[in-house]
Amino acid sequence: MSDDASAVVPAAELAERQIASKADRQSVRPVSGARVRLRLVRDTQEDLAAALSLARKMHAQTIFRDSPCSDAKAQALVRRAIERPDRSGLILAEAPRPGVSWLEGGAGEPEPPEGGALAGLAYVQAGEYFLSDGDLVATVLTINITPEIVRTPLGGRVALRLVRAVRRWSDARGCRRLLVHATSGENPARTDRFFRRC
Repeated sequence: MSDDASAVVPAAELAERQIASKADRQSVRPVSGARVRLRLVRDTQEDLAAALSLARKMHAQTIFRDSPCSDAKAQALVRRAIERPDRSGLILAEAPRPGVSWLEGGAGEPEPPEGGALAGLAYVQAGEYFLSDGDLVATVLTINITPEIVRTPLGGRVALRLVRAVRRWSDARGCRRLLVHATSGENPARTDRFFRRC
């Protein structure tokens, strides 16, 4: 994955795109032309429940699926993203819930309304390279799309938006490199191609 950050937008812009959380985030359906909203995790029960639900689904699809999923570890990662946004970022992607249509708009169009369902998430951490002082490296622990939309145009849009958001987050913290962990174990060549083209 290239670490070229020439088209990077400050993380503050990402934070400005927040929308209110809703408890019903489990059901997302592909909507032609649907918009995707990105925002950082908030300190709410709704965000915690939605992130944990998707984390469990994600864990079941990884090469580590034979190990029990630890809700305590997942909750600690969410807490770290809330308490240390300078070092950990949990970026949530929201898309329309069933029966709600957010159509793509042009520049200057208003943001989609509140009430999106969790469509995906990315978790990224910034830290020093282990054999160096001062140089920050961003490590993406996961970019995950809800199973209901993973192989749809909406799922692709969510994935691309999350990759861009991770790059903005990394750039805003001065990270020199961006490393991605791919643990699905399914078609690693396709995963590699995706990240090289992003």
